[in-house]
Amino acid sequence: MNSSTGDALAGEFDQAVRRFQTFLANQGFSPNVVWIEPSDVVLTGSKLIYVHHPYLESAGILARNTFDEGLAFGNEVVLKGLFPKKHATYSFVWFPQYRTEAEYALVSKGVKLEISLSQTFKVVIIRSDERWHSLKRRHGGVQFMRTDLFR
Repeated sequence: MNSSTGDALAGEFDQAVRRFQTFLANQGFSPNVVWIEPSDVVLTGSKLIYVHHPYLESAGILARNTFDEGLAFGNEVVLKGLFPKKHATYSFVWFPQYRTEAEYALVSKGVKLEISLSQTFKVVIIRSDERWHSLKRRHGGVQFMRTDLFR
C-alpha cells in the first residue's frame, strides 16, 4: 500500500466513525465509541455479559485495520453498536467474508451503520485484567455463542 492509499483509507475510516457517532447520537446513544472484539466479551450462559474495557489505542487500531481489510476485500464494512452504557457505546467493526454471508446480513458495497442493542442483557464492564482472566476461566464453556453476537 502506498502512502496516498493509506491516507485515503485512514480518511475513510475517520469519516465513517464520524458518521457512526452522529448515527448513534441520533438514536439516543452515546456517540463516544469504545471499540471491542469478541475476545473482549465473556458470555455467562445467562442474561449477564462481561465486557473487558480494552486498552483504547490498540482497540482503535484493530478496528481501523478491520475496516481497511473489509474495504480491500470488496464487500461492505459494518460499524455496529452492541452495548450501550451511559458514557459510551461499545461497538465493533466487521465485514462478511463470503457472498452468502453478505446476503444473509443484508450487506452490500460501502459502509453500513447498525445498532443491535438488546435490553435483554445486563452488561458489566470489567477494567481489572486479573478479574477479567478469572471470569474468562469461569465461563469458558459458553463462549462459542459469541460469534452470533458479533454479526
